[in-house]
Amino acid sequence: MRLYDRITGLPLNGLPEIVYSGRYLLRQKATLNRHTPLEIESLLCADGSGRCQLDGLTSPFATPEEDTEADLELFRDAVTSIVRLIAVGDEHPSPLMPAAIVSEQGHVNSLEQQLAEVLKAGHLHSIAKRPRIDLKYEETVTDVSRARRLTSSTYTHLASHSECWQSMSLLGVTPRKVLARFSEDDYSIYENRVYARLLDELDKYLTRRLKSLQALWDGLEEALEFSQSADLHYLLIREICALWGESYSPEQTEQQLKETKSTLETVSAQLKCIRGLKQDGLYLQVPRSLRVGASLHRTNILTHDQHYRHVALLWDELHNACQQANRAPAQVLEANQQLELAYSVYTGFILRQTLLRYGPLKNGSASWANHQISIRQNGLNWQLMVDNNTKLGKL
Repeated sequence: MRLYDRITGLPLNGLPEIVYSGRYLLRQKATLNRHTPLEIESLLCADGSGRCQLDGLTSPFATPEEDTEADLELFRDAVTSIVRLIAVGDEHPSPLMPAAIVSEQGHVNSLEQQLAEVLKAGHLHSIAKRPRIDLKYEETVTDVSRARRLTSSTYTHLASHSECWQSMSLLGVTPRKVLARFSEDDYSIYENRVYARLLDELDKYLTRRLKSLQALWDGLEEALEFSQSADLHYLLIREICALWGESYSPEQTEQQLKETKSTLETVSAQLKCIRGLKQDGLYLQVPRSLRVGASLHRTNILTHDQHYRHVALLWDELHNACQQANRAPAQVLEANQQLELAYSVYTGFILRQTLLRYGPLKNGSASWANHQISIRQNGLNWQLMVDNNTKLGKL
């Protein structure tokens, strides 16, 4: 397997011990994890499985630390949004996080609004305390003292199993054990399985959402405190604050901070409530091994019951909200490849914005201190040139 390392600029034969997504280009055709054929010069990116298998060779993909996932997600959204603005003709968008992303992610979304209404009305709590159940009947051989209801086969079974006799006389048989019928409550009906799995999926979703909101909150709070930092050079502080001011005013940042804090408290309270429902009542009666498909079967209970119908509505809303997280490996691979392309565009945009500080650009170059500074793109990488000599490559 022939690869090209974009960082070192060296060819590579075989897979490295750990594969970093987007670092390598293929120098030959191959199929990734038996699902997507890759052409020559294709980017080798992760597909979400954590494994990289190419033509019989296998190595793990490097995975980000769990604490950084929320920050990485915000970074992806910011880069993608800025590149989208460039694509539609905006030549000088702010290189910092667009205000639209902060506004969208800092507000309560439709799923969280619907969940708040359902929790406030007590529908999920009513199901947990007074669920719909079915009766399950079992036939088993038991002591006579425990038998409460006989079956139609009890006498036939007793006549053919002498080991169940206590004694026998001219009047008949005195049984020691009989085939009896027992009934017990069955909590594992389809509607209750949907309820239990809904709580599981809401727990996962709200946990991810809470981390994302916390990362957004931390970023806004850091931005407000940045101008007062004593650890950075004042010129750097001034330039970054000027860039931030192109997208946000101090009043707007303060307002976004308040809204994000409110949403953070709302989602935190919802997560606490959902985990409380998982610790008591119906949830504990439904085995975790019982799964439900993504597409619900609309039973009469899920359609017409005053409480269960809200379970179905929440399930559909949650499924729509989590489509991004439930992508197929081929879709994840394509999204990661597009992110690498977007990041290359973003890098070139940052370099051009930097050169603008030294004067107007002519063919991608600027003059400073009797030197000609220019940038040049080589594939997805960028090179910083001074007097046509490469000073920094692999940007």
